Amino acid sequence: MMNQYVHARDVAAIALVGGEGARLPPYTWVRAKPAVQTGNTRLASYSTSNAENSGIDKIVLAAQHLPRSLRRFYADYYGTDFGPDRRVDMTDPNEFQKDNPRYHGTADAFWKAMTITRANQRRYILGLSGDHIYKFDFQELFDAMPEQHQNADFVILTQEVSREDAPRFGILFTDGNKVVNFMEKPKELPGRKKKYDASLGIYFAKVDIWEQILQADRNKLEYKDGEKDPLTQTEHDLGKDVIPELLRRGYNVHSHRFNGYWRDVGVPKALYDSIMDIFIRQEPPIIGDPRITVAALYDPQFRVDGEKYFTCGKFDAHNSRLNGSVFSSGVRIRNAEVRDSILMGGYHTDTVIGANSVLRRAMLDKEVITNEGVELIGTGENIIMVAKATKIPAGTKIQTPNDAIVAPLEEMVGNANNLIKFRREVSSKVELYTPDGRMVTFEELTHLAHKF
Repeated sequence: MMNQYVHARDVAAIALVGGEGARLPPYTWVRAKPAVQTGNTRLASYSTSNAENSGIDKIVLAAQHLPRSLRRFYADYYGTDFGPDRRVDMTDPNEFQKDNPRYHGTADAFWKAMTITRANQRRYILGLSGDHIYKFDFQELFDAMPEQHQNADFVILTQEVSREDAPRFGILFTDGNKVVNFMEKPKELPGRKKKYDASLGIYFAKVDIWEQILQADRNKLEYKDGEKDPLTQTEHDLGKDVIPELLRRGYNVHSHRFNGYWRDVGVPKALYDSIMDIFIRQEPPIIGDPRITVAALYDPQFRVDGEKYFTCGKFDAHNSRLNGSVFSSGVRIRNAEVRDSILMGGYHTDTVIGANSVLRRAMLDKEVITNEGVELIGTGENIIMVAKATKIPAGTKIQTPNDAIVAPLEEMVGNANNLIKFRREVSSKVELYTPDGRMVTFEELTHLAHKF
């Protein structure tokens, strides 16, 4: 029971930052989803910075998939405050298993990250997902513990979502703020409600509660196939296994409603919309708000020169129209039009837009080079997505009413399964193009993937 005031100094945060981001191609082909760039920062930074701004001074990042770029970002920002026994630490499966190093689910990742927090003798652990964009002062949650959640063993932050969006989330059913049932990404929903309480992947509990429930999960057999017996089998997943087990064992699980800005950016359109919210509309004013700090490598520059756009760090543009666009450090533009687009920058190699080029509703990964007269034009609500380090020849023109991914053919073949899944689950009409503008059908992609 958490029936007393919670001090932030008694809390450690564990952020799960190892997600592959299968529904976010092509940006997650070369990095973990939490390492995807947004303006002058990375996705994971929103979670970890919210924790720091709330007074939490010990954060452990549980990495897994392609952790190098995220490790470099945190090392560059925190310097000597990042690393073993420092304010921000990172662990990955290589520390625990040298052969085929992978966590066995999010619960396993959390358990192993706790080996670091145990040494800090904190009383509570705040569990965070590292691939959402939001703004929240966790002191609000801590202040609510003595009264609103005094009988709680475990607290889940929630937000209302529509019935249409509910199947993408873990859905809670409550009596007051007490959780009485939980369904992880339900295909069918009971009742006729228009709104449901969705888990935000943010959890809070005492260390001993975490240890009890995670140990119980580790004691189960690993689920392989067939019909799953939740009493004896587990996928080691916080949503699928740990929360239902808390309820089965009679723990008091509470919901804490969060009404602020929170976005799951698991698909390109959601990522695009959230970046535009923050860096163009500045709703909410997360970046550049003097009252909070978001870990970022370059100072933000919100520009209004008759046209509104965002830049940071090294940025160079001449004789160009740049309305409604977001440019990370390392972007160079010459005599071009860039509207409603997002250009990610590189550490050492620039993203370069050649003369007489036109970009509209395009989202370019780092180190993309377009030569003269290139046109990448997305229409309606759709986006043209360009893979990292793609070089687009002069005169290439891609204009489509559908989502489109532009990448070298060999990269598309190497990521064929990911692209097929993306078409099936996210964008049924997505089109594929090589850098010279040739359309690649999914039939051709499948044939080439089987051939090689």
